[in-house]
Amino acid sequence: MSGIIREEIIGDCRLIQGDCLEVMPMLGEVGHVITDPPFEQLMHDLHSTAKFRRTDGNASRKHFSFAGIDNIRVPLLKLVESHCAGWLLAFCTAEGVWKWREAVTVETKMKFKTTCAWIKPDCAPKFNAQGPAVGYEPFITVWAGSGCAKWNAGGKRGVYTHNVNPPDRHGGHPTEKPWRLFVELLHNRPNTGTKVTGGDLLCSSMFHVASARSVKWLGLSFFYCSVCIDRL
Repeated sequence: MSGIIREEIIGDCRLIQGDCLEVMPMLGEVGHVITDPPFEQLMHDLHSTAKFRRTDGNASRKHFSFAGIDNIRVPLLKLVESHCAGWLLAFCTAEGVWKWREAVTVETKMKFKTTCAWIKPDCAPKFNAQGPAVGYEPFITVWAGSGCAKWNAGGKRGVYTHNVNPPDRHGGHPTEKPWRLFVELLHNRPNTGTKVTGGDLLCSSMFHVASARSVKWLGLSFFYCSVCIDRL
């Protein structure tokens, strides 16, 4: 298949290294899209100028090696609209929520639902003490299916609390998500359908969860395919 750099089959899970804008049109219909795409370019620019140094012996966070979401947000949403029969869950910055909402409502016919929050009890404080640290990360929920939205958790509050640095954190990606968060998300979404991710480390964390729970999963990862294989 054109656009695929590397492909691995692990149980019911399929990992593809490639550009999601090139590969997704080849996949046909998927049940849900759960993605951790790049943040807005403003955040990437901030990270490129900030100095990251740790004194506890652990590896310092690396600078982002990929561009922000800004130029591909609308093309990605149009692909989701064309190929997804259920939910889109996309992690983003608080500043980026409105940009996602505007793009969904203006550029597509999908239904923007709720902005949820991943609470990070053990995240880093504001070391210069010049203001509060950001202790959470939002993710948007969008219904791409037909008819009324279906959500296993019903009207449960969209707040998910999980540590950033559990003892089994892999650490191979600068924005790694805890796999326990995705166990909860998989329980909350409807049971039917195949999942596909357009994000890098999310792909690795979700592969870790899906392969252990016999969930059919198709992951797209451009930069961190080897991290997924290593974790499994």
